[in-house]
Amino acid sequence: MDTRPTVNRTLTSLVLVVLLIWGSNQILAQDSMCYRQRNYGWCDLGLGAVGASNWGGFGGTLTVSHLSNLGLFTVRFVRADYYGIYPAIPVYYQLDHLSEFGVLYGRAFNRDYLFASASLGIGVSSAEFKKPQASENFVTIGFPFEAGVFIIPIPVLALGAKVVVNVNNKSTFAGGFLCLRLGILRYVKISNEESILK
Repeated sequence: MDTRPTVNRTLTSLVLVVLLIWGSNQILAQDSMCYRQRNYGWCDLGLGAVGASNWGGFGGTLTVSHLSNLGLFTVRFVRADYYGIYPAIPVYYQLDHLSEFGVLYGRAFNRDYLFASASLGIGVSSAEFKKPQASENFVTIGFPFEAGVFIIPIPVLALGAKVVVNVNNKSTFAGGFLCLRLGILRYVKISNEESILK
């Protein structure tokens, strides 16, 4: 089955989402001349599910991010394993384990207690799948994407959710994670005479 049309549509959607976030950030910046974004950094820990049309697994994600006037830079690691009890004879395509390491760039909307972002990058994925007669291993280059929304109750902690996607020529996958974020997360408000950390 030719998967090129599906891959092309997915890539187009990812590019449009990133462009939309980028444009929204520029429009919002015009209304926020009294704000200056300092360098912020954080670590996300997430638990959730990852899968494709013919396999699924439970896993986690660990990301380290840096946000500045230049944009959002992220290093991402995703790991997923098969959930449930292995059958005596594997189904057509059954996940054993999957790992992904990627570097992403994106844009963010960050106002007081709300944070949203979208990022796109490049990464390496490796996986092992079990089949009825044998197993299959692969390592491939892909294009990771992620989008997330977080609520920031205090300046160093946030709770939220992420959607992750990896488009590649072996097994494109997507997943969702509930995340805990720890780091420096708030804006700085600037007036003519003072600087206030919210």
